[in-house]
Amino acid sequence: YTDTAYHNEELKSLTRYRFDKVRERAKLKQSVSRLVNILFPELEKLVPSLHMASVYAMLSEFPGAKQIAQAHLTHLKAVLSDASNGRYDRDKTIAIRDSARRSIGSVMPAKSLELRHTIALIRELNAEIEQIEAEIQSLMETIQSPITTIPGIGLRMGAMIIAEVGDFSRFDSPDKLLAYAGLSPSTYQSGQLSMNGAYSHMEKRGSR
Repeated sequence: YTDTAYHNEELKSLTRYRFDKVRERAKLKQSVSRLVNILFPELEKLVPSLHMASVYAMLSEFPGAKQIAQAHLTHLKAVLSDASNGRYDRDKTIAIRDSARRSIGSVMPAKSLELRHTIALIRELNAEIEQIEAEIQSLMETIQSPITTIPGIGLRMGAMIIAEVGDFSRFDSPDKLLAYAGLSPSTYQSGQLSMNGAYSHMEKRGSR
């Protein structure tokens, strides 16, 4: 049992754990979008993305159009500006509050509470994912793989490839590695069909 095998197993556990956490976060973000569509549907057109620190900060304190409409302008601007490093000025804050006052969003305290809790869960997941990524980076520095020198492959992608492939010497040809990754085309042709009747699909013999 070599150091390389140990590191690969650790890397596999971490990358798969991170994948699960990211997938869990994605579901929660969908819930945020759904809740905002109920409580303040106009907001999505006023901000670059609902899933920004500034928007989350505002919705955590004012979880709905009614709450934003009733907010003191100075305080609302401070919340947005602090969370966005000053990118929200007074005019943008006024536009958001005015839109909230004209909003067709529903007033539903239960949904507002759910929105607050969902954002809190996303923040917790963000912190957990950062910890996992720090561990992955530490392992990658220990392994010192040249895979990240390949254009287009960063730390996380490189770590996932190493974790799932393991020992590259297990594959005696590039084609076998491609098939393991599901990137190798195989051709099927019936004896009764011409070459034009042949078709191909991607082979997949490795880890999902």
